[in-house]
Amino acid sequence: TSNGSSTVAFSVELLTPYACDAISPTATLPLFMTQWNHREWALRALSRGYASLVYPAADTRDAAPAFQCAYRQTASMGLILARAYVASRALDFALSPPNGTAGLPSFAAGRVCVTGHSRNGKQSLLFAAFDERVGAVVGSSPGAPISSPYAYSSHNFYGEGPDAGTAGTWWLSSITQYSDDPGRMPMDGHGVLALIAPRYCAIADAWTDFEGDSTFADEMGVLAASEVYRLLKAPSTALQLLHRPGGHHGFDSVASYLDWFDHALGRACSEPAFPLAYADSEPAFQRLVYLTPAGFKWAVWRDAFAAPPPPPPPSAPLEERVSWLLQLDATPTAVSAGGIYAEE
Repeated sequence: TSNGSSTVAFSVELLTPYACDAISPTATLPLFMTQWNHREWALRALSRGYASLVYPAADTRDAAPAFQCAYRQTASMGLILARAYVASRALDFALSPPNGTAGLPSFAAGRVCVTGHSRNGKQSLLFAAFDERVGAVVGSSPGAPISSPYAYSSHNFYGEGPDAGTAGTWWLSSITQYSDDPGRMPMDGHGVLALIAPRYCAIADAWTDFEGDSTFADEMGVLAASEVYRLLKAPSTALQLLHRPGGHHGFDSVASYLDWFDHALGRACSEPAFPLAYADSEPAFQRLVYLTPAGFKWAVWRDAFAAPPPPPPPSAPLEERVSWLLQLDATPTAVSAGGIYAEE
């Protein structure tokens, strides 16, 4: 690819489920994209009928620094955004092969999906946010700030703040000025998810992730982005949380990601590969399932327990005011059978 004054060349690997000469020129395959160090994931997608495009935008193979140098005078790209840019240029190749390239299957914008884990999950979400040819994305434990907004994932929450790790390399260095109070940031990670709307987006997180991907923060980000999905009248299942057991590494439920892509792209979908990721009482991908107080709704609580009475005036007797404060009433609001710890 070229910006007019300099050229950046890189290689991608395109895997198809059949021999190229056996594919009808009019056949359109769903395209699965991921980074080089997730090539095994690409093979899993291949076994389920996807063509897989593996591109070099990861720690092991990375074309992003070359683009950062090529556009140094016209754009400021942190490393993660530059890697998302590599993904867009790789997709250019798949959707519009250069002259002289023969025997490739046909792909269609909108039937493209992408995923990656951790920092690769960050770039996958950014790629989907800025490239509307992506129809579905799964961010696998992307962490702060893309899926876990800094406002709920900073040091104030025992997580990663803007000054964590290589913030100045991954993002603009000016972000560190918000380290003490990330709530002052003009925009946080939920804005990235909102840019993906109304297309399909899922955040996959682990119950015990201690490496910057807080389930509570993820759920708060999804909750905020869901307002944009509703505004744009997206399908009710377009924004999802895929919960899994374990920590940041070691149990990436790739099969459930592919289930999600099958659902998003309208392909035949079997039962979820990991049923605990969904509500047991409903079919897969029917509603968001929150595990943390992010899903708490005051209106529902008040309807269930009734609003407390208004406070008495300051001139009321002290006993009446203290009774209101302690919510003392002749009718008990909760009853215990006893025998519970600390109630003996």
